[in-house]
Amino acid sequence: MAVTVTRFRTFDDVSLQSAWHSLSDVCPQAGLCNTYEWCYHWWRHFGHEAQPAITVVSEDNAPKALAPMCTENAGNRSWLRLMGSKGACGDHLDFLYIDSDKSLTAITDDILTDSGRLHGIVLGDVDTNSASLRHIHRLAINRNWSLIRQQETAVPFLSLPQSFDRYVAGLSSNMRYHIRRRIREFSRLKQSVIKTISGTNAIDEILEEFFHLHRLRWERDDQSGNFQNEQRRGFLIDFCKDAAARGWLRLHAMQVNDKTLGILIAFHWKKQAYYYQMGWDPAGPIKSPGVILLATAIESAINEGLDRFDFMRGEEAYKSRWSQEVVRQTTLVVGQSASARIGMLAAGAAQKAKYAARNLVGDRNWEALKASAEKSKRRLRVRSADSV
Repeated sequence: MAVTVTRFRTFDDVSLQSAWHSLSDVCPQAGLCNTYEWCYHWWRHFGHEAQPAITVVSEDNAPKALAPMCTENAGNRSWLRLMGSKGACGDHLDFLYIDSDKSLTAITDDILTDSGRLHGIVLGDVDTNSASLRHIHRLAINRNWSLIRQQETAVPFLSLPQSFDRYVAGLSSNMRYHIRRRIREFSRLKQSVIKTISGTNAIDEILEEFFHLHRLRWERDDQSGNFQNEQRRGFLIDFCKDAAARGWLRLHAMQVNDKTLGILIAFHWKKQAYYYQMGWDPAGPIKSPGVILLATAIESAINEGLDRFDFMRGEEAYKSRWSQEVVRQTTLVVGQSASARIGMLAAGAAQKAKYAARNLVGDRNWEALKASAEKSKRRLRVRSADSV
């Protein structure tokens, strides 16, 4: 059997799109955030200093593996990293492969051809049980390269039952009461409705409403939110349009008297729902709008026969009230060049100090301290602007 390895430096090749879509359809480790569409829009908006370096392994002209990587220059060498995370908060990133040992060996052999031009490799936001992670880790050990494995983060998810009523029945008595009461109260408001938009019509206007509501929700806590950055806004708009054209998009819009007061963005890809973001008007008449929107999104996923609802990254306390299930993901940094190894020694020491501080105060207090620091930075920015 003839095995070929091809390195693509552009997204425009039709054979790359075909191989990517084919592997996304059959690989169990495939997810929304390592699709061709997600990575393409990520590269357009966040990869202005990166060049695609996408490896495709084929056997008798049939695609067997794909590594969605890019190179980012740093001096006279580059970092080779997975696409899809930085800026866009992609989760469950990974290589796509059918035969793990054979395919991953071909990918690592291809990486080795670049080793003289690389500072190192960054596999970011990969599930801890990933065969790709183990393979690159083993490669680094065998080559005596430096390694940093960053602290694991939790990605909550929900295994979906056959009905929404069955799901709610399995929650705590307090959560059951809270969900049912808030839905009931919302239904009593005059001209109250939740619309689910999945097509491309008026998507620009709906997303502008979302950005406005998201900003209002975060300003309540003296924070700026995630979409003040034009790159993040542009990425979300373009990916939502592409997702809508492919039937993946679900925009749940909460309205009272024809005014939109809350929007949740989710994506239905294959048999999974991905909850991406939501925003609402905290001054509106709706009590606990986030609870109602999340309940709507979960019910929508169940009604469409999906198997899993992914809350995506973050250990916010509210997520644990909806589900206790989590997967763990991490980032592996491999240093090859001497300068990368020196930098990683310093980074490793700083990381150990951060972990020690977090363990000392506890996760909840650590998150509270981070939020407080963000508030202080925001106030300083406001004072600085006022003094000009």
